[in-house]
Amino acid sequence: MENSIIFDWVTITYKKHTVWQVIDMLGLKEIEYMDMNGRYGYRESKYSGGISVMSNGAQPGMGVCLEMSGKGCRIFEKYGNGDYSKLLAMCLDNENHMKLTRLDVAYDDYCGILDIDRICDDTRQCNLVTRFHQNSWQTIYSGRGNSIILGSRKSDMLVRIYDKNKEQNEKEKRHWVRCEMQLRRERALGFVEEMQVRNIGQVYKGVMSNYIRFVIPGNDTNKRRWDTADFWVEFLSEAEAISIYKKLEEEYTYDKLEAYVISCSGNAIACYIDLVGINNFVENLNERTQKPNKKYQELKDKVINSDPIKKVVLTDKQKYDIGLSEVQNKVFGIYDDIDIYTCKIKDPDKCRYEIIKDMSGVRWFKCIDCGEIKREDESLYIGDVTGINYGQCKICA
Repeated sequence: MENSIIFDWVTITYKKHTVWQVIDMLGLKEIEYMDMNGRYGYRESKYSGGISVMSNGAQPGMGVCLEMSGKGCRIFEKYGNGDYSKLLAMCLDNENHMKLTRLDVAYDDYCGILDIDRICDDTRQCNLVTRFHQNSWQTIYSGRGNSIILGSRKSDMLVRIYDKNKEQNEKEKRHWVRCEMQLRRERALGFVEEMQVRNIGQVYKGVMSNYIRFVIPGNDTNKRRWDTADFWVEFLSEAEAISIYKKLEEEYTYDKLEAYVISCSGNAIACYIDLVGINNFVENLNERTQKPNKKYQELKDKVINSDPIKKVVLTDKQKYDIGLSEVQNKVFGIYDDIDIYTCKIKDPDKCRYEIIKDMSGVRWFKCIDCGEIKREDESLYIGDVTGINYGQCKICA
C-alpha cells in the first residue's frame, strides 16, 4: 500500500440544521441507524457504524452535533458522498452556526520510513525539538505496540505516533505506523483554511514541522541547532507530496455482522420473536420498507461466492429442539384458550389457516390427542377438522 494521509475524526456542531438534514448532507440517508443516548450534554443520538448525530441538548441552543470516528469516516467515504472538502469548507463560510470542534488528520506509513522503536527511544532520550511541554510527553512500550503522545488530550493540538498494525491486532504482520494530529477548535479550523490554498500534504507538513523535529545529538549546547534526523526529513518530504486524502475502505465482514446482530440487537430480536413468533418475525422482516443497504448486499455476495463461513454441524436432536423452539409460540396457543368453533364465529381473523414451518422449512403440527407439538414426520395425518395445523401423531394412533 502507498503512504497516505486520511481524515480520522470529525466533530461539527450545527445550530440551524436538523438531524436528518445533517445525515442528508453526508449522503447517508440510506443506511440504518440505531436510536441511542447522546453525549456531551445531548440526550439523543442516531448512530450507525462510528457515525453519531446527536440532538436534544440539555441546554437551549445546542443544536445538533455530528461526530465521525475513524470507522465513521470510512463509512462516509464508502457509502456517503465522501466530500470532505464541502463538509469542512462549510464551517469556514458559516462560522456563526457551524462549529468544527475536532479534526484528526493521520499519515499512514506502510513503507518503513517511521521506525516506532527509534521514535520512542529518541523521545525518551529527548532527541527532539518541540513546542510541547515535556510534562505532556508520554512514551509507551507495550505488547500491543509502542507509541508516543505529545500534548494534552484537552489541548488544541496533540500528536500521537504509534504502531497501528499491532494496535489493530492484525493477523498479517506488516509495517504500518501512524502519525496523527488531533486538532481542536481554532487549530482545526486553521487547518481547513490552509487547505483552501494548499494541498493536504503541504498543510500537514507545515503543521507538523511547526510542532516537532527529531534531531541527531550534537556538541552544540543549543539543541535547536542540531541536525534534523534523516528519517524525519524523509517523512515530511513524503507527506508534502501527497495532494489528496486517501480513502480507506472499512471492510465489512461476516464476523462484524454477527457481532452486530447478536451483541447489539440480540435482546431486541429475541424479545420480538417471543412476542410474535418466528414465522411472523420472518414475514415482517421480508415486508420491511427500508431500501436495501449496499454494505449488506456486498457482504452477502461475497459470502455466497467465497463461502468463508465455517458452518456448524448440528445433531438431529439439536435441529429438532431448535425447530420446536421456533414454532411452539406461533399460533397453537390461540386455539388452546378457546373452542375452535366458537373462535371461528366470533373472531375469524384469529383462525387464519397458515401452515406452520420452522426456519429450515420443516412443518410442525399439534396432536389432538396428546396435545404435544411435533414434527411432520411424526404424524399419522395433519389437517384435522379443528385446523390445518392439527393432526394425530403416530404414537397416539
